[in-house]
Amino acid sequence: SACASLFQSLPFLPMIFGMLSVFLFYKILEKFNVSKDRTVIISLVLVSSPIFIYTFTVFNLYFLSIFVILLSLYFLMTENIIFPIICAVLLPFFNLALFPFALFLLCMYYWKHEKKGFIVLGITLPIVSLIYYVVVFYPLFLPQVLSLEKQAFLTFLVSDFGSEFGFSAFLLVLALIGFYYTWKDKKEYLQLYLSILIFLIVSYFFPKTNLFLNFFVVYLAGSGIYLLISMKWNLEVIKTGTIILVVCGLLFSGLSYFNRLKSMEPTKEQIKSLNIIKTDSGENELVLSHYKNGFWIEYFSERPAMLDEYVYYAPNILNRYNDSTSIFYSRKLNFTETLLDKYNIKYIWIDDKMKSGLVWEKEEQGLLFLLQNKE
Repeated sequence: SACASLFQSLPFLPMIFGMLSVFLFYKILEKFNVSKDRTVIISLVLVSSPIFIYTFTVFNLYFLSIFVILLSLYFLMTENIIFPIICAVLLPFFNLALFPFALFLLCMYYWKHEKKGFIVLGITLPIVSLIYYVVVFYPLFLPQVLSLEKQAFLTFLVSDFGSEFGFSAFLLVLALIGFYYTWKDKKEYLQLYLSILIFLIVSYFFPKTNLFLNFFVVYLAGSGIYLLISMKWNLEVIKTGTIILVVCGLLFSGLSYFNRLKSMEPTKEQIKSLNIIKTDSGENELVLSHYKNGFWIEYFSERPAMLDEYVYYAPNILNRYNDSTSIFYSRKLNFTETLLDKYNIKYIWIDDKMKSGLVWEKEEQGLLFLLQNKE
């Protein structure tokens, strides 16, 4: 895909957009009249948060979307209504699944700060959203693309329990302190609390929602640290010790998550197998796998995948999806070979997730059965 090609040519692109996103977040906090000291603390907490580290260091489809949303919000706060709407219209080209959450954030801002702008945005963006979903997305709809990913509460919320899109337990504790700090002005923070509640509920079913929730959690956590630093302490040594503990806690949670990235997918074994495809295959030979693996295939093997997560850009997407499903579940050799030849599929890439429920649930189901055939 175009995104994979972009990574190949500019492998440090996520980090560059990460730095730009921190700068935009800093400027947005300034626009909200957050004090400079508090803004610096919140920005530093953002950089150390597991979700930020994942978004802007690992190959994924989210970093451009997050940057575009922050850019859109920043221009909103400079009283430029045209550019944010343009960003909102373009956002689905980066990641359609995140589009509704971006609309929600823009509407929440206008609700609080500009009633007239809220009306304009409230009319324009739902129309744009409807056009994308009915005209663009619905005809290409794949049942699994928007499937719910409900999981255990602590698993989706806390990164220490294995979540890719979770928060460190230490960060959540600091966020609770920040919640206490802001509660004295609860009317002023009504939209913040409402946004957190909505994103928290939605993230139980769509964990990627935590990409947005992270900015709110980071804001509260940074405010909690600011409270600990600015409050009066009876003993200076206790204050110093507390601050050191907080700093060490943030560094430890960030570094421990960064070390976890080494064992997260794609693993060295997966990358090695994709490099074998790169070495042994021709440039136009298609690789079949689950669409969630498509981006890795395209990046590491530099070969086209039959499907990837940018489903709305693939040609004949419904036919491709239906044919790939037929290949996965068919136990008829001739029928399967016909479909493989139809797309010039020379390689089939299968990982443990596909054999553990992502595609198959039994050892000899569909294609897994056929692969035992000598032919």
